[in-house]
Amino acid sequence: MKEWIIKDYKDTAVDWAKVPALEINEYPWYEGGLKQETKAQLAIYQDRIYIHAKAQDKYIRHDAKELNDPVYEDSCFEFFVTPWDHKSQSYFNIEINCMGVLYMAYKDGKGGKKMISKEQSRQISIKSSLKESKDIDKESGWELEIIIPIGLLEEISEKEIKKDVWYGNFYRCGGKEDDQYASWNPIEFEKPSFHQPMQFGRLIIQE
Repeated sequence: MKEWIIKDYKDTAVDWAKVPALEINEYPWYEGGLKQETKAQLAIYQDRIYIHAKAQDKYIRHDAKELNDPVYEDSCFEFFVTPWDHKSQSYFNIEINCMGVLYMAYKDGKGGKKMISKEQSRQISIKSSLKESKDIDKESGWELEIIIPIGLLEEISEKEIKKDVWYGNFYRCGGKEDDQYASWNPIEFEKPSFHQPMQFGRLIIQE
């Protein structure tokens, strides 16, 4: 199981130039094709989760347009997290395509599932580098900056979240032209499935 340290910034804003990047470079179901680089940086500031994802992408796909559309079919970055100090079947799956379209759900571990509402989604900030592009087809990659309030996760899960140890994984999907199915923490499962919370890595939050 991999581990990663997330710094909890108290007095200064997040400076991505000083934040280390983890690599999403495990390919549990690899059969062939490109292994395009994907990296992610994480930090916490003012009780918000800050994520910066950067991906190479030769085949950019961005069909999903609306909240909770199937963004996993596009060029997509995903963050699954159990924000408590134990492994559990309870987790959030947060999926964002290369244009910044969000899919987000909470699974309570008992068969229940809550989808984020439009009103709740307004609390999340997402910026995509492709929004500024005049010709997306000529781009060789994309970047996302995401800010998620921890309070929103508490609201949805109805559970207190402490900033100590969490469990999670990070993923990259490549769309129909180049599936990718890349992960940060290794997964052992017979077919492509990111929904394996018992195989999440350990995320250690430190000041």
